[in-house]
Amino acid sequence: MHGVSSFKMNAEHRARIESCCDAVIHKINMSILWPKLLQREIFYPDDVNIPEWTNDLGNEDIKRNIFLNIRTRGPNAFVNLCDSLRETGHTEIATLLENGQMASDKIISKSHISNVQEEEDFEELHDRFYTVLKKTNTPLQVKVKKATQFFDDPAENPFVARYRMRSNPRGYALIIVNIDFGRNQSFRVGAEHDAENTKQLFTQMGFKVFLFRDLSAKNMETQIKEFAQKDFTHVDSSFVIISSHGSQCTDTDFNNTLITGTDGDKISCDSIMEFFTASACPTLAGKPKVFIFQVCSIRKFSQGRAGAVCCKTNCIRYSYVRLSKLDKLSKTNYTKL
Repeated sequence: MHGVSSFKMNAEHRARIESCCDAVIHKINMSILWPKLLQREIFYPDDVNIPEWTNDLGNEDIKRNIFLNIRTRGPNAFVNLCDSLRETGHTEIATLLENGQMASDKIISKSHISNVQEEEDFEELHDRFYTVLKKTNTPLQVKVKKATQFFDDPAENPFVARYRMRSNPRGYALIIVNIDFGRNQSFRVGAEHDAENTKQLFTQMGFKVFLFRDLSAKNMETQIKEFAQKDFTHVDSSFVIISSHGSQCTDTDFNNTLITGTDGDKISCDSIMEFFTASACPTLAGKPKVFIFQVCSIRKFSQGRAGAVCCKTNCIRYSYVRLSKLDKLSKTNYTKL
C-alpha cells in the first residue's frame, strides 16, 4: 500500500483548494496536469479511483473530484500541486492558490479556515482517544454503530469505484489467532482479547465468522483451505485475518512473510493467497478478498513518535505477491499490518 502521509495537509491550504475550486476548475487542462500529479506522487497509478478518472479527464466533475481529493493527500501535496500547475502552464492558478485568493480577488475568509480547523481538532481528539486506550488496563470492548442507509448508489458519485456490499451475511471472515506457543516461542499477551474483539467486530458488521485459536502450521493450512472451498456465491466479500508470530523469508527474490504455527513450523502468506485465486476459488472471483496478517518476530520493539518514520526492524514489511501468480479474473486486496 502506498504511503500517503499520516499527517494532514495544513488547514489553510485545504481551505484554499476548496475555496478556489469552482473558480479555477474550468481553466485546468487535466490531461496535461495529470502526469505531473503522478510524477510528484500526489496520486499513485494503482489508486482505486484512477481508472474512472483517467477514462475522461476532460469531464468537469472528474476534474473537480481530482482537485478536491488533493486535500487528503498529505502535508506536501499543496506545494507539489502548485509546482505541478506552474510546470504545466497553469501559473495563474498556482498564484491564486499560493496567495490564498479567489478569482474575485477576495482573500479566503478566516471563518472558512476556522471550519476546516474544527475538523482537524476533531481528528486530533480522535487520536487522543487511542493514546488513552494504549495506557488503560481494561480490554477494549467493540460496539459497532451501524449506518442507517446505504451509500453505494453509483448515481450519487459515479467517479468513485466501489464493491457491492449488501449480502446477508455481508461475507465470510476467517480469523486465526495463535496465543500459546508452549516452549516454541513466547506467549502472546493480550492476543486473547484481540481474538474476541475481532470476532465481535465482524459479527456486528454482519459477517459470518469462523474463529480458530492456537493452530499448528498444518492445521492453519487445513482451515484456510477448507475456508477457501466454501461456496461464496451468496456473499459479497471475504476476510482472512491471521495473528501470530512470524518471520521473513530470505530465500526468495521478494519479501515473503512466514507465519508461525504453535508447533514452530511456518506457512507463507504467498501460499495462503494461492487458495483464493479465481481458478481455485471461483465463487469469490470479482469480489473483494482482504487479507490481514498481524505477525512480528518480536525481536525489536518500536515506540511511537511524532513525525513520519521509516523504520526497518525485524517486524515484517508488507510486499505485494507477484501478480503472475494471481488469476487475472480476480481482484484481490492485500493488507499487511
